[in-house]
Amino acid sequence: MKPSMFATTVLFALVAMISPVVGQTAGASQAYDYKIIATKDQNIGGWTLSSIENNPTINDNGHIGFVGSVQTGGEALFLWDERQNEVLSVAFNGTYGSAAINNSDQVATCFSATINGNSVSEIRRYSGPNSFAAVNEAGNAQDPQVPGTFIYPYGSFMPQVAISSIGTVVFGAVNHVG
Repeated sequence: MKPSMFATTVLFALVAMISPVVGQTAGASQAYDYKIIATKDQNIGGWTLSSIENNPTINDNGHIGFVGSVQTGGEALFLWDERQNEVLSVAFNGTYGSAAINNSDQVATCFSATINGNSVSEIRRYSGPNSFAAVNEAGNAQDPQVPGTFIYPYGSFMPQVAISSIGTVVFGAVNHVG
């Protein structure tokens, strides 16, 4: 089976992580173990991967967070921990932005959906399968009791996020226009 573009990206990330010094070329006598992390049509936790999205992320432990599409039409957030891939969440009514992982294997992402004609986004920090904290929310829904007043503090989020070693999530937000 031909490795996906994601596997190639991850393999290069692993080589960079295990180089002795940043910017220094590893000596010819050092051996590296290349691993394919995920491939199209792979079954992960009962879900068949149909594609792997851009921007996988790796922590200092070599664990990887990534987003992929599943054959049933949804998107999923995954964590690879050097032994196996684990499904953190599957969504059929929205999309995930990029994944970011810290050394505690917390994975942050931006989840976006359209509900009743309104866009809604949430910055999430996952600590395990289906276990997340909502860090912040955005959307264009207005308060029906107070016309012209938005329910959420931001109009939308940028799809890329970052997460610190203590779980602080950094994200870009867009204000409401008007």
